[in-house]
Amino acid sequence: MDKLNLCPNVCMVLIDCKDFQATVSNGKLKLLCSDDSRPWAWSTKVGGLEGLSCNYLVSVANPGGERRVTVWWKTYTKECKTEIWCAQISFEIRMMGKLV
Repeated sequence: MDKLNLCPNVCMVLIDCKDFQATVSNGKLKLLCSDDSRPWAWSTKVGGLEGLSCNYLVSVANPGGERRVTVWWKTYTKECKTEIWCAQISFEIRMMGKLV
């Protein structure tokens, strides 16, 4: 069972008056509800990021304290250079495909 904890690559997210914990683990973004400890996990197929090469996330942060988080990942070029990318993700709760 996943539990809320304080460690690197973890931040709190407030979605519709509920507290969630967002974390990057093994390159994937996970969201854990603090109410019932049921995890919802997103792999690299996060809506809106399909065209980007974010197959291994390295960090997550929530600078605003609300429903948005920023994630970072690295890619490597043919010239042996490292590129650091980031994206902002906004979460919303849906049930049966409808916005709650």
